[in-house]
Amino acid sequence: MSNEYFDEFNMPQKKLTVAQRKEQIKELKKQLIASGILLEPITLSGQKIANKFWGKAWCDNLDTIAEYHSRLKVAKNYLRHGAVVDLKINDNTVTALVSGSELYNVEIIFKKLDQYATEEFATAVNGKINSIIDLLNGNFSDEIMSIICHEDYGIFPQENDLIITCNCPDYTDVCKHVAAVMFALSIKFDENPALIFQLRNVHTQNLISSEKIIFPDTDNHVESPHDNLSLDDALEMFDFET
Repeated sequence: MSNEYFDEFNMPQKKLTVAQRKEQIKELKKQLIASGILLEPITLSGQKIANKFWGKAWCDNLDTIAEYHSRLKVAKNYLRHGAVVDLKINDNTVTALVSGSELYNVEIIFKKLDQYATEEFATAVNGKINSIIDLLNGNFSDEIMSIICHEDYGIFPQENDLIITCNCPDYTDVCKHVAAVMFALSIKFDENPALIFQLRNVHTQNLISSEKIIFPDTDNHVESPHDNLSLDDALEMFDFET
């Protein structure tokens, strides 16, 4: 078996062992940090990319898109090697640095749900999610999940809801660097599931039932202690990283 491969520039390169690749990326990170860049690296530990509800749901959704399904194995390798050396989310934009044959810049802009789609989404789930905690933990019905994945107004973006750029020479719709970043987002969503709503400009408080709990055989209306829980409080309660 040849110990060479062809890189993005169609130039032969010597294959590195996993240990050599990790050491190469480690040195790259040191250089970037020395240059003054504050890195937020993504690293995969274990076999699964995601372990919590929203991260898993994001991966499952990507897996339904042929371009990402075909790139899953290489994306996992990139994550396992620590090749996504930086990933930041600002408003509705994801920026990342990915180590390949060179260091590549990836940018993914999520189109925000327009007012009509936002209203449709909020109306569809109104009164069906009891608290921020239920929302963050995915404690809702299959009906709600189908709404979240709805092609027209769901949270998960369709291909035309994303503006993607990578400065590598691979001109396919989804290069391996983009795929690695898209799957890396599931790790971010594991840490802070509110980010997926931020990227699509959906305010989580608008999705929660405002109804108060009514105990049987009484006229007393008692608020649940979680009814008015803020998103920050809920994230802290469940030890999500912010």
